[in-house]
Amino acid sequence: MKSSTKIPAFARGVFWSAKIENLDLKKDEVYIINQALAYGTLPIIKWLFKAYSERTIKKVFINQPIKDYTHPRFNFLANYLLSVKDNLDPHDYVRNLPRNTR
Repeated sequence: MKSSTKIPAFARGVFWSAKIENLDLKKDEVYIINQALAYGTLPIIKWLFKAYSERTIKKVFINQPIKDYTHPRFNFLANYLLSVKDNLDPHDYVRNLPRNTR
């Protein structure tokens, strides 16, 4: 985690299920990172990279995904913003994909 210690007021809408005043950047990092990546605007994503290292963001995205991303956003994050080389299963991330029946 970097030096920024507070979630900015302009990001309040992204964290609708919690009061931003009660969120702890370390304790709630999985929630904060996934919510910001899944729903954040460009200013929120810029703040995220100031609050956390790219390594931490990537680690959370890869190892602790939420099934709340749109398919285009998942592709953008994995392939461009985070440049993830791992072969990630979209079924772990994308909310509106048909159920995997394999």
